[in-house]
Amino acid sequence: MNSKRSIIFRKWTPAFSLMEVIISLAIFAIMAVVLLQAVGSVQEAMITTRDLTGREEAKRFVMRRVMSAQNTDAAAAGGTVELSDGESVSWAVSLEVTNLPDLHQATVTLNWSNGDTETLNLWAYRPEWSDASVRSNLIQNMRTEYPQSRLSTF
Repeated sequence: MNSKRSIIFRKWTPAFSLMEVIISLAIFAIMAVVLLQAVGSVQEAMITTRDLTGREEAKRFVMRRVMSAQNTDAAAAGGTVELSDGESVSWAVSLEVTNLPDLHQATVTLNWSNGDTETLNLWAYRPEWSDASVRSNLIQNMRTEYPQSRLSTF
């Protein structure tokens, strides 16, 4: 009777079959391939973003330079700047007076060292860029056109 009991209550040990191991390795391999493709895509996006960021920083630099000019001659002077990646950009500015006092339109043309050209249109409210006679004529015209506006107090 004792021998029967030992057969019935034999201790169970957990184990994986060969098929379960193969399936789990296949799933792991598929997940590894997907992960490596995602990492490659992220690296490619970072490189593209870094290249664009350099150009965007150069554009911001040029816009700050134009907008901080004290007079129209300094704004229209243009210039060249060397970027950290070896590329350079030169710019030229053309200023136009608008129908509103002290509002100017600046067209900035950027010429990159690799031959690319880009145009930026900026609107600037800069009273110090205005010619006094043109400004007074524009204000007088606006007073005549809009007598009930705040311009009548100028």
